[in-house]
This record gives sequence, structure tokens and C-alpha cells, in this order.
Amino acid sequence: MDVTVEMLNSFDISHLSALRISGPDALRFCQGQLTFDVNQLTDTNWQPGAWCDTRGRCLIVILARLNEGCVEWVLPRSQIDLVARLKMFSIGHRIEIGPTVHVRGCFGSMPQSGTYPGRVSRSLQLDDAPPPSNPAALHRWRLADLATPLPWLQPTTSGQHLPQFLGLEDNKGLSYTKGCYPGQEVIARVHYLGKVKRQLLGFSYTAATEQPLEPGTRLGDAEQNEAGEVVDCVLDEHVGFGLAVCPIAVQAGARLMAGGALESTTLEMALPETLC
Repeated sequence: MDVTVEMLNSFDISHLSALRISGPDALRFCQGQLTFDVNQLTDTNWQPGAWCDTRGRCLIVILARLNEGCVEWVLPRSQIDLVARLKMFSIGHRIEIGPTVHVRGCFGSMPQSGTYPGRVSRSLQLDDAPPPSNPAALHRWRLADLATPLPWLQPTTSGQHLPQFLGLEDNKGLSYTKGCYPGQEVIARVHYLGKVKRQLLGFSYTAATEQPLEPGTRLGDAEQNEAGEVVDCVLDEHVGFGLAVCPIAVQAGARLMAGGALESTTLEMALPETLC
């Protein structure tokens, strides 16, 4: 495909933002902050991972790649304020945390981009200027993220879940051998003791309103016992699709309730890759 045509087919991933970490210590700094092995990054693929607090809870789920000596981060626009907190850890490192920039996506490939994770062929790159808007393509993109699965966090779900709960162990987003990073001891202990008690599941439901379930919405079983928390949700016409962190005992096919006892929504749980 002609380069011009490829760029015309690309569009603004408006719910995401990005930044570049540059300088002689950029790799070393990121290696000490992120859950995956930063030394394995390339410019051809985007790697999912997380930045955690000292309790091992994920503050931000990110995508990262190495590009022209910089480590590029893509993260939810709603969490960009946490970048200021990241700068607190940069003391003693010869790095520069650049300003936030836009994110350009494309179904298929485009020049100088990195391959997006998942079964759907997608690519992504940073852009200093706002890319064109394409609401229909963006909607399709968000649905594909659910099936990848890519559990983007929001302020209401930040700091709540271990990386294992969000499925990051399954896509090389979590390393137990790379060395220290915030929360590493807690995360490794849970892994080696075999005490991972929660998992990432998908869900679908018939939507009675025009608003998707909010991230952080609590889920319950038929006896109104706590059974999980919504991470993300997208409406597709009259059907809602989403991701939730649930106890290991909850399996695909289970039915859970979201909302109060009087105005509840019934969700059918599923494996994320079967969504959409």
C-alpha cells in the first residue's frame, strides 16, 4: 500500500496519550520501574506491561517500545497526571521525560510504527500533532483491545490489582528474573507461593442504557457475595462488552450481577479472547 494511503487510514487514539523517556540512562531507569524486561524492547513491537506501587499494585498499564534511543510509553490519557509522580524517581538518572504527545493508530501497518499486541493486525506510533479523528475506527479499536486483552486502567481502578490479576503474566508483561522494580518482592512472592487468587475475565450483557458500566463497578454473585470489579467496558449498539478482575473460582459462563440489588445488570462471563 502507498505510504500516503496508509497515513490517511490512520487516526487519533484519543483516549490514549504518550511520552518519550530519553537520555543515556533511559533504558536503565525504565528497567528499574516497569514489570517487564525493558532490555528486550525493539522498535517493531509494542510490549504491554505496568508501573506498580510498592505494594505490587498496578498504577498504570502501559505499552512500550524502544525507538531511536528513547523508550516510548503509551498510557490512558486519564492517567497522565501520574507522570509527575514518575519524575520523583528520576533523581540520579541522566534522563529526560518528554512532554505528552498524541497516539496515531492504524488497522494494518504504517511506516515507522510498532506492531500492536493481539490477533487483530494493528500498528501504533507517537505523533507530535493531532492525527485525524475517526470515531467508527476508534470504536472498533477499543473493542479489539478488550479481546487482546489489554486492561487499560483508570483513576478508579489504579492501585487495586497485581499484574497477575490483569493477565500481564500471559503476554510477557511480567518478568520474575529481570531484577528489582517497585512492588517486585510482593509480586514474586505471590507467584512463587502459588497464591494468585484473581484473574482477568471478559463479560457481555444486554445494555438497558446508553452508558457503559463504569470502571470500578463492583460485581456480585447470585447470593450477592463480592465477585469482582469492572476494569473496562464498551457498548456496541445494545450489547456491552468488557473486562473484569474476578476471583479464580469464577469461570467463563458464570453469571454475575453489576449494580444494586434493585437495579442490577446480569453479566455473562467469558474468556477475553472470545469477546467481540
